Amino acid sequence: MAYMTNTLQGYSHDETTVREDLSDIITILSPTDMPLWSILAHVPIHQRQFDWSMDDIPFDETIAGIASATRTEGKDAIFPSPDHRSRIYNVAQINSLAWDIADTARVVDMAGVDDEFDYQGLRKMLQLGRVMEYAAHFGTGVDAAAGDTQSSTARVTEGLVNWIAKGGLHRTAGATSFTQWTTTTGPTVTSDFFSTFYDAAGTDLSRTILYNNILAPAWKAGFKPNGAIGLCGSKLKQFITGFAIASGTDYVANDRNISAEARTLHDTIDVVVTNLGTIYVNLDRYLDNTQNVSWTETSQSPDVVTTSPVNEIMVMIEPRYWQLGILRPMGFKPLAPVGDSTKGMLIAEWGLKALNPIAGCGGCNLVY
Repeated sequence: MAYMTNTLQGYSHDETTVREDLSDIITILSPTDMPLWSILAHVPIHQRQFDWSMDDIPFDETIAGIASATRTEGKDAIFPSPDHRSRIYNVAQINSLAWDIADTARVVDMAGVDDEFDYQGLRKMLQLGRVMEYAAHFGTGVDAAAGDTQSSTARVTEGLVNWIAKGGLHRTAGATSFTQWTTTTGPTVTSDFFSTFYDAAGTDLSRTILYNNILAPAWKAGFKPNGAIGLCGSKLKQFITGFAIASGTDYVANDRNISAEARTLHDTIDVVVTNLGTIYVNLDRYLDNTQNVSWTETSQSPDVVTTSPVNEIMVMIEPRYWQLGILRPMGFKPLAPVGDSTKGMLIAEWGLKALNPIAGCGGCNLVY
């Protein structure tokens, strides 16, 4: 049916008083999960450089060591060389984000926003949280240079993945010690406290690699897999899920449970029970991108550099031996007004504590 002549339609370019239908709901789907900041304990620290002590129990694993530990009757006491505890440290880094909102923008009527300053503050808080989570994973360990009284060098805390990877690669190379950071000011870690880390060098992640090359060496070094938390990206997580359904010499075929009534397929493995203990595997967005990271093993000549895409890395930790040290918790700081606007800043100062790097293991270049 044709419109009657001169009918006023609801949609008309000539009608200037039609109110726009702009929803008062603003949709944000950016991921804001922070696995390490959620899992690890938060403890206070009191200096920019914060230290802790580590110790180990020496043990001769050789058969000859059994005889050397025995004594004849009436033998005088034998005093071995004294052992000294190891002191290690990390630094707290400062993260901040600021925003500046014109006062007019705070009072005009905007869809979905009561106060633009408050809204931007919420966005900055979520953004800063992601920045800090990423640093907790991959911080590169940088301290101010000696004599840098003006602090022109920003401190960077050493992240969890780097604590584990560097120590593990030096263990594989047979090093006795190494400097944890790439600068000479970094802490020295001795072989008694090396983590374990396996470079698969392009071999697909399999049960054999997970058990024999990642978990077993870590367990021998002192890592306790039972109750450990595993972190990996989405495709490596899917690979682990595939352990239960693939057939072959490396897998045990298994059935999936399908509820016909609920029409639901259960297609995930979140808990891996092994002879060495139970691992809880978690998705980690910060281990799910394709950029490369590199670590330098310095005990050989020339230095050996290992490079891996982030999404081919998996780490496992005993959470109680990893902590987030808080010098200044994230807080809001109002800034002095200049002109016709309102300014604010969020700031935090914190660092990662690796109470004993042996409590972490993992692998890289686990090509899927």
